Amino acid sequence: MNTIYFRNIRGESLEEVPAPRRGAWLSVISPSKEDLEELEKKYNLDADLLDDGIDLYESPRIEHEDGNIYIYVRFSRPEGDTTSKHP
Repeated sequence: MNTIYFRNIRGESLEEVPAPRRGAWLSVISPSKEDLEELEKKYNLDADLLDDGIDLYESPRIEHEDGNIYIYVRFSRPEGDTTSKHP
């Protein structure tokens, strides 16, 4: 699931927007390999850094590459819960 968020300087919270723009946050939750390939092509992102996002053993961290910031986080889910929910 991909969602694009943006917060205007005068805004108080993140708002969902239909298309990326400078300063936007692209949230990607539980992507498939095909989803990552599409993101790589569509937004000119680093394939290796995208692959890191689906590696179960990858540590949470922040990477900077070609003007983009990649943020890796992990959240716990109750055992057996396979649903992806937006924050």
